[in-house]
Amino acid sequence: MTDFPMDTQLDLHTSILNEISDAVYLTDKKGNFTFICRKNVDVIFGHSRAEVESYKNIFTLIPGLDKKVLKTRHEIENIQLEISTKDGQTKTVLANIKPVRMEEGEFLFTLRDISERKRMKDMLEASEKRFRALKNSEQKYRATLDAMQDAIHVIDADFNLILLNETALLETIGAGLGANILGHNLFDVYPFLSENVRAEYQQIFETQKVLITEEIHGINGKERYSETRKIPIVE
Repeated sequence: MTDFPMDTQLDLHTSILNEISDAVYLTDKKGNFTFICRKNVDVIFGHSRAEVESYKNIFTLIPGLDKKVLKTRHEIENIQLEISTKDGQTKTVLANIKPVRMEEGEFLFTLRDISERKRMKDMLEASEKRFRALKNSEQKYRATLDAMQDAIHVIDADFNLILLNETALLETIGAGLGANILGHNLFDVYPFLSENVRAEYQQIFETQKVLITEEIHGINGKERYSETRKIPIVE
């Protein structure tokens, strides 16, 4: 590591401070400003250096900041605060406060705008909450469907099976028609269904109207009577 002369180090530190997007302040033990980084002073609050200086004190600039932070002699990291900008916007910032021993002040404050990150986090949490709610609802509906004695199946527009309740699945297995049938075509799984049934389903997709039919099917050499309610699902 190369050691630089003191004046070069000062220029280097100043250049770094002027390039970062954090707002940087030094205060005395009462929170009065003793140093304000000149270039990025408006990054978060939208105030000019002179306007920030007119506040005189960090607690006037940030009313939500607890004055007790200056009673600690330890670094305080990542205090999340809501602040108001000059144009009335509300932003979320992370504040870091570090006791320092410098001629210019006793406490170093850095503030970082995390509004966009918080917004994305809130959106993600809301999405996860909706997903959990949907998952819980799905489980309740599934339990209700499986408790019904009627055989229920749902197909898509291509006649592929996308849902069966427990009764329908057990009846299908009992008839020797297979167990892993989800995703398969209705007419492949139940080959005894006539072309009239296909036409009825097509009619329902087109009209979006309920159709109730009575049918007799031959399954494994036995005739079986059924009353079927074909109900369109509107998303």
